[in-house]
Amino acid sequence: MIHARKRRVLNSAFSEKAVRSAADFITTHVDRWNELLIDGNYGKEWTTPQNMADLTDYLIFDIMGDLCFGKSFDLKEPGENPFRHMPHTIAGYMQSVYPITQSPMLRFWVWLKPRGLDDLFERRAPQKIKEFYRFTESSVHRRRIEEEASRASGAGENGGRKDLFHHLFRATHGEENTGYSTGELLAEASLLVVAGSDTTSTTMAGLWFYLTRYPRVYDKLVDEILSTFRSADEIQIGTKLSSCKYLRACIDETLRTVPAGVCEMAREVLPGGLDIAGDHIPEGTSVGVGTWSITHNQEVYGDPWIFRPERWLVDSATGVTAEDVARAQDAFNPFSIGQWNCVGQKMAMGELLITAAKTIYRMDVRLVPGDTLGGGSPELGWGLRDKNTIVLKDAYISIRSEAF
Repeated sequence: MIHARKRRVLNSAFSEKAVRSAADFITTHVDRWNELLIDGNYGKEWTTPQNMADLTDYLIFDIMGDLCFGKSFDLKEPGENPFRHMPHTIAGYMQSVYPITQSPMLRFWVWLKPRGLDDLFERRAPQKIKEFYRFTESSVHRRRIEEEASRASGAGENGGRKDLFHHLFRATHGEENTGYSTGELLAEASLLVVAGSDTTSTTMAGLWFYLTRYPRVYDKLVDEILSTFRSADEIQIGTKLSSCKYLRACIDETLRTVPAGVCEMAREVLPGGLDIAGDHIPEGTSVGVGTWSITHNQEVYGDPWIFRPERWLVDSATGVTAEDVARAQDAFNPFSIGQWNCVGQKMAMGELLITAAKTIYRMDVRLVPGDTLGGGSPELGWGLRDKNTIVLKDAYISIRSEAF
């Protein structure tokens, strides 16, 4: 019941209307990010090498901060910033607590949570995490006051910011017409920043990783973007951007090769048990298949270690049939399925499409000659020997091994 209630509220916050209103915030941040990347270099000379993994983290974190709290973290801006470490700190924190979520004693850990474990985690949290909590608390308090003032003035939907917090605050549930409490607003906004930034930035960084290692794919994508739009300012959520089929195929191929979560999304078998592939699984058993294993299954994808966006497009010239695409899509659920699927998937896809299209329109991107950061190497063993295969670590979310 709790999940159902929260899901209904979140569905309202991520409605088509909310996603459209968020597009302006996303565009503003991407335009500024592009400006900083170019750094005044509008000639034919290459800039100094850029750490695209970190820079992508900063962009997406700023977008989510702006959408959820009405205030950007400004990580992408030059100069000192007390929150610039935050993406790495959160990743490290996830790695430290991840073993608990995979423990055979998980039910015991859950039982302990309201009995002192939550307080212990709060006290033992890194100082930088505590700073993040203080920032989110003050931001939620400020945005709540703004929304209450807007409602009291009768501005309704015509006044104020139309960010995610606005839609979370205005969302109601059931006959009681109740929405989120202050505590729930804080929890949901904080979760959306962390979950929405890490997963999307991993995909975006993965896209740059593979585009710079597959020149044929990169050139084909550049041709599509430049032939579709007359200027970068024209790139907006809409029919023109949706018509860029190869761009969408590149993003889908990145979601396949660089899943935002590489591990299994385990589910517990319900009473009565379950028959899977001829085997009976008793009730109470946790079952799951690692996302990485599914998306790199040779029986499904044929050449799973190759970055080949064409696999998602029916085309007689490439020999890809409708049956090939259907088979690939049957095993492809990057945002999960059912009632537990990602509520923000349309927002995430909008971020990915706008960022990739605007960046590719405005500038050329290439791999630093001889650079192998972020890729595989012989000593890593089977499946990770290829320098053109991205290396991820499992901490429920995917952790990139190095900058690139």
